[in-house]
Amino acid sequence: MKVLHFFIFILACYTLKGQDLNIYYDVHSDSMWFMKDNKVVTEPTVKKGKQVYFHLVEFNNYIYKAKFKATNSTAPFSAAAPNNSLVKGLLSGFANTFLPGAALPLLSSPLFGNILGVIPENQQGGRGGQDDVMAFEAKLKELEAAKAEINALSEEINARRKSLTALNNTYEFTNQLCRDKNIAPSKTKELLLKHCSDIFLKSAKDNITLDDIATLNTKLIEIPVIEKKLKDRIISYEGGLRDLKKQREKLQTVDHGIDELNPLIKKLALSESQLEMTASGFANELDKQCIADEQNKKTDYTAQIQQFYFRYHEIKENSFSYTHHANAEQKYLIYEMDLLQVDSANSLKPDDEKKVIKHIEVKVKTYGGTQFGMSLGLCGSKFSESPKTYYLTGDSKILASEEDPIVPFIASLFSLNYDLGGYFSPAFSLGLGLPLSSGNGVENFAIFLGPGAYLGKKQSFLVSGGVMFSKVSKLKTPFKEGDTIIIGQGEIPTTKKYATGFFVSLTYNLSAL
Repeated sequence: MKVLHFFIFILACYTLKGQDLNIYYDVHSDSMWFMKDNKVVTEPTVKKGKQVYFHLVEFNNYIYKAKFKATNSTAPFSAAAPNNSLVKGLLSGFANTFLPGAALPLLSSPLFGNILGVIPENQQGGRGGQDDVMAFEAKLKELEAAKAEINALSEEINARRKSLTALNNTYEFTNQLCRDKNIAPSKTKELLLKHCSDIFLKSAKDNITLDDIATLNTKLIEIPVIEKKLKDRIISYEGGLRDLKKQREKLQTVDHGIDELNPLIKKLALSESQLEMTASGFANELDKQCIADEQNKKTDYTAQIQQFYFRYHEIKENSFSYTHHANAEQKYLIYEMDLLQVDSANSLKPDDEKKVIKHIEVKVKTYGGTQFGMSLGLCGSKFSESPKTYYLTGDSKILASEEDPIVPFIASLFSLNYDLGGYFSPAFSLGLGLPLSSGNGVENFAIFLGPGAYLGKKQSFLVSGGVMFSKVSKLKTPFKEGDTIIIGQGEIPTTKKYATGFFVSLTYNLSAL
């Protein structure tokens, strides 16, 4: 039962080994590895009849083309190791144009919020300066809301102007980026998808659809409208600052009863002129931008937007990879790949004329089929019965002396083996051997027959054992030892007959050379 379990275990392991082989070559980093059953393996081997897949990853198909050749062969070719090359690079950032004064320092000031934070809630009017405090608080809240709206409008204008600038100026740059050899294609894809999403004013995780073309066109046309709205809000904000100044001056003349408010009011008094100047300067810059936009105003950006729509989906559907496959049918599968440069200078040339910038050859050894082999080595054998040498005594009697039953041979074995693809493959051998020494009553050759096994990573050695057949000297019928015979000058009547024995041999597999 234990033997049965052992053979079931061996069969299961062999079944796991019988997977397709995957060869991966990273074109950008110039690196190669092999995988079976999602596990990295060190040697490219595959069971005969299985598929071998050659994958190109980080393969920039804008500038490269690959040619594959898979050859099944009974003999190995020399495999060329990949050359190391440096294909690293840096990417310069995109140039972005923003609305002047986009930082909006006056609108990000925390002063208003700090003042509101010290005014008690639920103020009651009608006593002392509390009516003035309530009016001051209402104006602060009004300006805070106006500030939030101005910030939102500014961010929206900046995003749309950034989209418009990229739409007008970066399409050719995206072409150059696609053809840049120093950037990994996966990084190129990431950059371009993000760039297209920014142009369409969408999150990188959202897909860009046909409807987004019209939506973006409308948003870009609306930029002057939003700028005018922003200008109106800034003018209103400036008026609010003037009103706040008057209320602040009045509040400083009354007893409002809030001690924490006094230092903040003084700080506000010192900041008012700077706030007004900043708001006025921002409004002036916005006026200039509105005039420039009016001069460059377009009523339709659809054609430009469509270019980036197609570029987005072209990049999104591009895996920057390629897979070729072949069936392993012989002892070896020789996989060759030529990487051709197909930039603008030679993209129209035939493949044979294009520049080969990389040649890779992978020797895949197969296993799992029966095959013939030939090996040469040493063999030790032993006869079942010791060979004899016959002689005559002085009284003409036939006697015999026993020779050593162990005879060394130089053996040549022909074997039929089943390749398991590991360090062990069973075989059955038939061969011939020549004795290393004369005499021993042995004929000049022997026949060997028996099972064996190829051992080693390359199955270089064959260990065999079994039955040995060789002719030895025997007395002719009817003579036997002890008989008296008169032969004169003749010879003792002997003949050559086959005797059996067993052998053990260690031979070298000539096909492993």
